[in-house]
Amino acid sequence: MNATSPRTDGLVALVTGGASGIGLATASALLDAGVRVTIADTGTAAAQASADHLGASHPGKVNAVVADVSTQHGARRAVDQTIDQHGHLDLLHLNAGRPGVGVLTADTDLDAAQQSLVTNVMSTVAPFIAALPHLEHRPSAAVTVTSSLAGVIASPADPMYAASKHALIGLVRSLAPAHRSIRVNAVCPSLVDTPMLGHGLPEGHPLPVLAPQDVARVVVEQLLGDEDGEVLFIESGRSPRPVAEPRLSSLQPPPL
Repeated sequence: MNATSPRTDGLVALVTGGASGIGLATASALLDAGVRVTIADTGTAAAQASADHLGASHPGKVNAVVADVSTQHGARRAVDQTIDQHGHLDLLHLNAGRPGVGVLTADTDLDAAQQSLVTNVMSTVAPFIAALPHLEHRPSAAVTVTSSLAGVIASPADPMYAASKHALIGLVRSLAPAHRSIRVNAVCPSLVDTPMLGHGLPEGHPLPVLAPQDVARVVVEQLLGDEDGEVLFIESGRSPRPVAEPRLSSLQPPPL
């Protein structure tokens, strides 16, 4: 376990989708860095079990909240319980999400397709809004959003998932210049060994699989670093690299 550094002393993080996979690995890495953590997830047993597991080596530093952060009520609940437990909030890892509905066909359930899109986007939007009043005056305020490889390339096996992850990149790149007191970044991992792995995955796919800890390291670096508006692609065996944003001189955004 790493000792608390002056940079992380007193920092508090909320990690959504924190009971498993990338979220759980991020919560663990933040605790190792000396950050106090609240993990939010929709499953009561899983959230509490993960908090208990992490708390065994970090007593008094981690708690769990059961909340659907894609809703206004759930997002506010997660943020409020973080404040109640730890006194303030500095860092957000917005990681909650769900698979899409697979290949779109004439038989696709439109309600399910809509739900997959809404859940993945609003699981970022709702907690960001709920946390905004608490983050705006914190000197180390930072947000990292989990997008995906599916947010930067075509994903014929699950177009709704790809649409939602593309949307998150646009959201991050738009939030960063609009909220200068809060650093807002994103990660786009390739395949990761999480409970969602395998959904829509072609048989015999050639891509190597990342461990959740590989992604968590990059998330923590973003949260504790200096970058703003950064979107990083992460794949096994290579250093994270920025996802290029087109620069069109005739379409520069107006100053805020």
